[in-house]
Amino acid sequence: MKLPAFSLCVGLVMPFTAHALDVNSIDINGFGSIIGSMTSDEDENLYGIDDEFDFQNESRFAVQVSSRLSEKWSATAQILARGEDQYDPTFEWAYLSYEATSNLKLFFGRQRFKQYKYSGYVDVGYAYPWLRLPQGVYSVPFSSGDGVGAAYQTYAGDLEVNLQYNILGSTIDDFVPSTGGNPSTIDIQLSHILSLDFNFQQFNFGANFAYIPELSYDILGADPRLQGVFGQNQAGQDALDGLVAQGLISGAIANDVRDLKNDDIEVFTWDLYAGWDNGDVFVLAEYSDQNFSESSLADQESWYFTGGYRFGQYTFHATYGQDKNDASTDAADQLASAVNAAVPPGFQPDSLVGLVAGVNALQNAQVEDSEFYIFGVRYDFDAAVALKADYTTVMDDDNPQREAEIFAVGLDFVF
Repeated sequence: MKLPAFSLCVGLVMPFTAHALDVNSIDINGFGSIIGSMTSDEDENLYGIDDEFDFQNESRFAVQVSSRLSEKWSATAQILARGEDQYDPTFEWAYLSYEATSNLKLFFGRQRFKQYKYSGYVDVGYAYPWLRLPQGVYSVPFSSGDGVGAAYQTYAGDLEVNLQYNILGSTIDDFVPSTGGNPSTIDIQLSHILSLDFNFQQFNFGANFAYIPELSYDILGADPRLQGVFGQNQAGQDALDGLVAQGLISGAIANDVRDLKNDDIEVFTWDLYAGWDNGDVFVLAEYSDQNFSESSLADQESWYFTGGYRFGQYTFHATYGQDKNDASTDAADQLASAVNAAVPPGFQPDSLVGLVAGVNALQNAQVEDSEFYIFGVRYDFDAAVALKADYTTVMDDDNPQREAEIFAVGLDFVF
């Protein structure tokens, strides 16, 4: 919407600027979600949700400001505040864009990239039927980064083709994996992200690819107890060096275990999706795969299938999906085998037992073999506000502690 009321503020700035700003070129819009959720049992805790009904954890509010600077250049900023972060506002977007041609646009700065079907508007709950996106696919900690990008759109008859390429990096100071842990720093070096999206009549399908040459995750910050494994003494040696010196393990095994510290991990991800929507009935399937070099981060394979029916102002939908996480290394198994061969179980000192157990817990912290169902209803009682209610159940064969039933109700809106 246009805000000519800003003219007073702009008038104060204009004497100090080389070019006057046309206030009518400023657009302000935004979105938000007010969501209350809880689990069905006091022993259940998933996605930061427990048995206490809470409106803060999943709620969010964002404001986006954009302005055309000239015929070719525009500036955009989006500020997002999440309830789980005590509504501390952060810049999700802060970029300049340049319309090179009628089909090609270039981006410079902090921008959203497309790694999944809904990545472009992952926080805009009003844009999708659920209150919470399927978490196996959409549990990636970052959806924007700093760098450059290009978006190209063209048509081949009735086929709409959208291509996007980004070179971006990002640092998150308070990353917490979906499997839990203390907030810690994750740093992603300049990464290559390619997105292909196609629309043909009532069909939409696409593919996304990402390559991250270097990702680092401060595992010692996430779990200080691991200082006993990786912490170094004044001579620059850790506990693994001590095991090597005692002849309990080889230097090669020690180095494999050190890979669990997550320094300079190489990552490749890809995602496929296809959907059909005739206005009344819709179906969508999405599959994602993430592969990590040897580290404590697990390789992840996730997919879901959803379908729904719109009846007037109401939308009824159901989703089924599976999430499979496997350890990206067998370093903990190698360590345990070597130690057990050198010192039989039952004769190992507590410190050695604790070290092996700690490494094993680290390697398998993200292992998961789960399936989930989501059932929900959406009521569009206003042109820009939707009332939603979702029921989610998650079952995990590898980790019963991650099983839960979640009830949620909320309002999604745009302005």
